[in-house]
Amino acid sequence: MTATKPTDTPQLTIETPKDADTVTTSETRRRPKKPKSGRTAFGRPADAAAPEQEAAETPTADAQAPAGAGSGDETSAELEQPETAATEPAPVSSDPATPTSEGAAPADASPAPAQAPAAADDAGGITGALRGGGTTPQPTDGGWVMLDPQTVAPHPYNAPDRSRPQPENPKYVELRDSIRAKGVQIAARVVTIEAFLAARPNLADELKKLNPKAEYVAIYGHRRRAAAEETGRPLKAEIDDAVMKDNGDLAMLAVENYGREDFSELDEARMFQNYMGSGISQRGLAKLLGGVTQATISRRLALLNTIPEIQKAIEGRNEDFKKDDGTFLKLAPVDAAVIAGKLPYCDPSVKKEGSLSPERRADQLDALERVLVRKWTATRAADYVATARASVEKAAAEKVDIVEPREFFKGESYKHVIRTDEDREQARKDGELVAQVDDSTGELNYYTKALPQKTKAEPSSQQQKEQEEDKQRKSARAKRMEFLPKVIKTPLPLREMTFFLARHFHDGIAQAAGASEAGKLAGKLWHEAGLLPSFAEEWRELMAANLDDPKLDVHGAWVRVIAALENNAYAAYRTWNHVDIAYFDILRDKGGYKPTEWESARLETAKAAHAAAVAADEDPAADDNPAADDAAAEAEMAKEGASDDAATAETE
Repeated sequence: MTATKPTDTPQLTIETPKDADTVTTSETRRRPKKPKSGRTAFGRPADAAAPEQEAAETPTADAQAPAGAGSGDETSAELEQPETAATEPAPVSSDPATPTSEGAAPADASPAPAQAPAAADDAGGITGALRGGGTTPQPTDGGWVMLDPQTVAPHPYNAPDRSRPQPENPKYVELRDSIRAKGVQIAARVVTIEAFLAARPNLADELKKLNPKAEYVAIYGHRRRAAAEETGRPLKAEIDDAVMKDNGDLAMLAVENYGREDFSELDEARMFQNYMGSGISQRGLAKLLGGVTQATISRRLALLNTIPEIQKAIEGRNEDFKKDDGTFLKLAPVDAAVIAGKLPYCDPSVKKEGSLSPERRADQLDALERVLVRKWTATRAADYVATARASVEKAAAEKVDIVEPREFFKGESYKHVIRTDEDREQARKDGELVAQVDDSTGELNYYTKALPQKTKAEPSSQQQKEQEEDKQRKSARAKRMEFLPKVIKTPLPLREMTFFLARHFHDGIAQAAGASEAGKLAGKLWHEAGLLPSFAEEWRELMAANLDDPKLDVHGAWVRVIAALENNAYAAYRTWNHVDIAYFDILRDKGGYKPTEWESARLETAKAAHAAAVAADEDPAADDNPAADDAAAEAEMAKEGASDDAATAETE
């Protein structure tokens, strides 16, 4: 099948707003001169073949399609007016011996009436159309032809699900029903297969798989092509081989994709990957599309270095992660990109640090759970997983078993904590050394299976112990004070700050934050951090006098609470608990702080004690006689009720 092709060359511009991944298009087109014939590929007049209206093919507001092409086939109504031919088509001679050209009738001949087009039956509009006569498509006044959609292959880079019928998609069904009833109104953009393969010879095999009989390749209007083929309707199309120049087909595909309402970040990533398969660099692709930065392309491509579970979570369809109301939890693409960047699930040929091992798959699943369920930041989750993996490998190299202390030591893990390097090496030598991967940091915590041997202290040993303890306490304080100016520079986001302050009202820290001691330390930290306004020695007074800047109030409250937490941790009279554990989490997350050996031992003891307390609360055996307790409670309530009745009677 051959075709007369329009010779106009599209001038395509794609602009992407800086704050959104939407694309608008504009195109200047010079229309070719009116051809002599308006006959279609199916032998009937082009204007007669086109119905008056077609629903579901209006360009969207987000991506205005070029002239002669649909947008993204997304909307449900078309405002296009009926098309009429500028000239009557030449009559078709019924006598084979006296053929008539498809141009105008001879001057001395009387014009014959135009032959009525054959009606397309319900079984297939193409069959009915073919009864009309010739098979060579000729461009109409608008530069379009009517093609058999079975001769048009989808572009290999188009999303596969958009190149075939989508009966499960309501918008596609609306489009299909409109085309079945009224035909294709808006012309698709196609190129000849010769022009396509001349530009993209590497896609010959894939094109053959898609359609071995293809004579054309769709560039724009893929869903119209699929719907026309499904309904047996001819495809109204504009043949424009000039589109293939300078990767114009890729730019045109991008226009169609960005016009889709359901075009996701993952879809964009797959589109970029396909385009780069043509040998275009990220920089070249950014230049081709215009307004899409190389950084955006890099971030999108990173999404493809994730396991299927993460990709499903991005699209909000991972069955393993749902809210209480049954709706899906969604992973932000930026978080997925962080996980993929730090823990890439791909072949090393794609990225040096990449891996397709079961361990890397498990690492990404762990990070996904910590982000969606525990509400960790993606950076913290990925860093934790990487650290934990390194800890497991270290323990394996040292031939140290990884255990869960609470279960392994039956609730008395705090008695087995190893606090010094000497004790660790002794336990290793004795074959008693085990370790735990800390669930907050990913670091190894060491334990001894045997209880530490108690040695008889010399008369002055207690005093020496207290002196050493005080020395370690002050040394740890000095180290924390170096990190605190960095920690206080940026407060928590407001939604987290509300919970943070409320929590510390209940544990007493907020009250301590309002005291003068915390205020003095807060003012000192504010000055050392170089925060503005600089209140110098009058920080407490001027901060209290602030009535105009709510953000300053929030920041000041943040610094006061941090100061109170620091004073609480420094106190010599108390043992550490869950408040200190939370404080050190803040130091780690906001300042990258790593506890000293002395601090780690105290934190480990606090965690073990907290776990034991939680276990005791959850132990059913702790409720010795539930029935008796219930009876006693009912008796107490009855007694209180009687007292209330008596009091009421006295009042009356």
